[in-house]
Amino acid sequence: MRAQPSLRTAQAFLFIYIFSLWKGQPSLGQPFFKLAVDMCLFLQIDKDDETVLSELNELEREERARFYGTCLYAQSVEQSLSPDPVSMRLSPDKLKPGKEFTKPYVAFLGHGPTLHFNNVANLISDIKRHHLRIPSSVYELINSEESLILRNHMRHVHSKINSKYLLLGETDSLAPPK
Repeated sequence: MRAQPSLRTAQAFLFIYIFSLWKGQPSLGQPFFKLAVDMCLFLQIDKDDETVLSELNELEREERARFYGTCLYAQSVEQSLSPDPVSMRLSPDKLKPGKEFTKPYVAFLGHGPTLHFNNVANLISDIKRHHLRIPSSVYELINSEESLILRNHMRHVHSKINSKYLLLGETDSLAPPK
């Protein structure tokens, strides 16, 4: 007899993947991460379907949203670090800011910098994919259309990050010092 997919099972698979990263063995955790994402999609955790959500209380809804956010973050890490990342089908557009639940006990705190970390990891992933192909010249490396798009993407990500999360040097500009 095979158990039905559940949020708890999907969370367990995701935590196995995170543990494998922590132990320096991401390839061992990749199949579990793929299962967690598949369950996330099967359970429609990325959707705001009122027929599903009407049966849940606020804490359970937030737990689903946090799981989706954690899957997105793990997807970003996977794509930015792994030489052979698992292909994903999760969209960051569906991520909503987290709510705080502190009564009667602390269950969830606000998201804080999580969304920023996610955006930075996605940027790293895009840069990595861009540099998989060797440019034909230094000019192409610096001035190609893809490089300009990446530069604009970097500026966009930088502009969205709250200044309290930035490590600023002598200049807060993204331009190289003169």
